[in-house]
Amino acid sequence: MNRIGIKQCGSDEELAAIVEKAPKDFLVYTGEDAQSLTTLVLGGQGTISVASHLFGNEMATMRRALNHGDITQAGQIQRRLMPKMAALFTQPSPAPVKAALNAQHWLVGSTRLPILPLTTNEQSQLLNSLK
Repeated sequence: MNRIGIKQCGSDEELAAIVEKAPKDFLVYTGEDAQSLTTLVLGGQGTISVASHLFGNEMATMRRALNHGDITQAGQIQRRLMPKMAALFTQPSPAPVKAALNAQHWLVGSTRLPILPLTTNEQSQLLNSLK
């Protein structure tokens, strides 16, 4: 079986070890939005992201800043996004991101069982966290 990459969802240390040991043409992605910048700095290719559905422009700006050597701006963007990224995982995924997208009139529908949609109170708390 030919594998060309991996989606890693563990610690920074595990991510670093995979990048270090991987063949040169092997693709390493994180599945953790909060590791987006770290993954790039360690030599990974990027993030398989939930937050990008809402903050794709900011994440692209962060990557461009890093690519242009502006680590300060890239870090500022990542730090600004991290609380919002965390808010998207306060309830089982994909309920929070679906609620946020629906609130922005991107009608993506509801969750499927066994995941339940957010309650009105949970939606309100989420949307306040994402401001």
